[in-house]
Amino acid sequence: MTETTETGVSLAPVIFLAVYWAYLLVWHEWHKQHGRETLLSSGLPPPVAPSQAMSPACNAAAGAAFNEAQFLGGARRAYEFILKSYAAGRIDDLAPLLDPPVLEVFAREIERREANGRHLWLTFVALQQAEIVDTAFDELAAIVKVRFGSEIFVSERSNAADMPWQEAARLLQAVDLWTFRREHRSRAATWLLVATDTE
Repeated sequence: MTETTETGVSLAPVIFLAVYWAYLLVWHEWHKQHGRETLLSSGLPPPVAPSQAMSPACNAAAGAAFNEAQFLGGARRAYEFILKSYAAGRIDDLAPLLDPPVLEVFAREIERREANGRHLWLTFVALQQAEIVDTAFDELAAIVKVRFGSEIFVSERSNAADMPWQEAARLLQAVDLWTFRREHRSRAATWLLVATDTE
């Protein structure tokens, strides 16, 4: 009798964890089926058209020096950092990474959100894809367009809301096209985000 009781007690944490993980999996799958949205309805930044068209001209030397793997590693980090900074309303952190027209749109959306007493909560589930879909190298600059595929939990709500952020979150399956530009003569190695779009 004592051995049975002890075995039952020792299995309780295991059963609890199994039920908890099952709940998380069901919750995640439900959000995948019912929580799909686009950036336009999610509270995340809206698309921004490039201020300059991608030049058809090609600079062979600049193209040969371009390190695709290194660039994509930095682009993945920039994608997460920019979206998290936008959600947190940190305009000063965004300024060095965004082209002025893009920064203006992002800042306007942050100000609108704050003026309405709303806050944006964001957490990444996975950044599943980051691939270069277009490049242009001319005498002045290098321009690279990247497709990002990610799963992000997003929740936009007012200060007065009683529901926890996590319970109000929606799973966004995002496919974004971001265009980065770097001037050859620039002393800074930073690529600026010059355009955003969605698929």
